[in-house]
Amino acid sequence: LIMVSDALGTSSQIYALDLELPHSVSGKYSELHLGGVDIAYQNSMEMTEAQSDYSFKIYDISVCGSTLYQESTGKTAKIDTSSACLKLPSDIFDALPNWAPIVCETINNRQQQTQCFLPGLRFPRLPHLKFRLNRDGVVFQVDLTDLIMGPESDPNSLNYLTNNETTLFRRRLCLTRGSNATDPVVFGVRALRQLYTVLDYRPGNQAVGMASKMSSDVPAEVQCARRVPCQGMQVHQSDNTCKDPDCSEYFFLELDDTDKTCNFSAAFHTITAILIVMFLTVEFSINFFHEHLTKRVHNALTPIDSPDRIDTKVETDSKANGIEMASIAQ
Repeated sequence: LIMVSDALGTSSQIYALDLELPHSVSGKYSELHLGGVDIAYQNSMEMTEAQSDYSFKIYDISVCGSTLYQESTGKTAKIDTSSACLKLPSDIFDALPNWAPIVCETINNRQQQTQCFLPGLRFPRLPHLKFRLNRDGVVFQVDLTDLIMGPESDPNSLNYLTNNETTLFRRRLCLTRGSNATDPVVFGVRALRQLYTVLDYRPGNQAVGMASKMSSDVPAEVQCARRVPCQGMQVHQSDNTCKDPDCSEYFFLELDDTDKTCNFSAAFHTITAILIVMFLTVEFSINFFHEHLTKRVHNALTPIDSPDRIDTKVETDSKANGIEMASIAQ
């Protein structure tokens, strides 16, 4: 517990958290600063407005170079020092196993909790979860490696906190899933080890601030999965999956599972053939009536005794009489 005075002023309602691994592992102690911000982080500190329940917004959440949430409204987040783990909304949580080398399982108990593990023989290093406190602000990082616990038989063992050795058994992650996509991101103690965090509880000035404690040369995309290649008209999603085109939104189109494209359905070809036959029938009918109408108009405008008059009835009778006379002659 350390009293601090800084540019924010000295106030018992300003708290700062400088959390570390247990002293037996890191040789350092976690500290709670009262009254202000450590001078080492004053220049890199970024503040954001907090709500009445001390929740705040974070933006541009990403992992392995893929944005998991980019809505301009941001995701609600909270600081919870009573929890050790990082809690993520269901949509972000479900996308993580497709990028990081972890396996998540639903535990068959009354609460239907989901637990994630680092498989055995996997090197204990995970990618970083990135976010911003402000829309155009600094990018902060949570090293998911800090969430790796001991083996299932002894998850709280301190012997594995350095994460320097590969083990034969799988290790649990201090990572929990929200019940839905609207649940807040909750930063527990483990998720805050790489962040110097400030909580300003002064009335009318409620805010949350962060400064990164992480070295700039620490790789952020460790053991990231390869981007899944998509086919045809598929669209790559933020959870590293491919979404088929929604062909049903268009008339007479259906999905071809072979090349993942929208093709015309059999109904389209049938209807097209029917329309062609109908068109040809109408075309021939129009030509027939046009020719017949032309003759009638011509006759109407031509005198009866004119040799140019076309009389289809007379011609027909003449032909019939000619045939009859030829038969008699024979």
